[in-house]
Amino acid sequence: MNASGLKLTCLQTLQASGQLREEGRQMYLDLDPGNVKGLFESVVLNQLASVTDDESARAAVEKLFALQALKRVHDAGEVQGAALMAATWCNSERMLNEPEKAKSLAKWAKTLGEIPKDFQELVEELSPELQFRDGSCCDRAAKKGGVCGHPCCKKAAQEDEVCSKCN
Repeated sequence: MNASGLKLTCLQTLQASGQLREEGRQMYLDLDPGNVKGLFESVVLNQLASVTDDESARAAVEKLFALQALKRVHDAGEVQGAALMAATWCNSERMLNEPEKAKSLAKWAKTLGEIPKDFQELVEELSPELQFRDGSCCDRAAKKGGVCGHPCCKKAAQEDEVCSKCN
């Protein structure tokens, strides 16, 4: 029973002190399964901040994908930073070596706002289509799962570039 909010207060205190462990994280998630109050998001960010090895990074990335599936974010900047950090781990052959997850996280991060300069190179490497100007011919084709048929765009794509005329 959490009628008085005691359980939530205890969990928040544990989290603030850096002492929130997996059991506490799960209790937090149970209190806010849809991230309506931002508790789920808070736990995911906390878990990402406590990564110490590949195993904990893998678990944190899975929680981040669970947050993405909820389609409800309270602090887009914080979540974007976490998604980009997780994309870095996924893209690293020495860490998680999961490039498809890295690409997915980078795409999600792009939807959360302007990509910070420190991560632009990573995002460009993972997914050149993220460089498309919104509404351009290349952007429309990519959103439909295709490739733009304009000769200038085809030529740029063959050179692993983005058409500067259209984008």
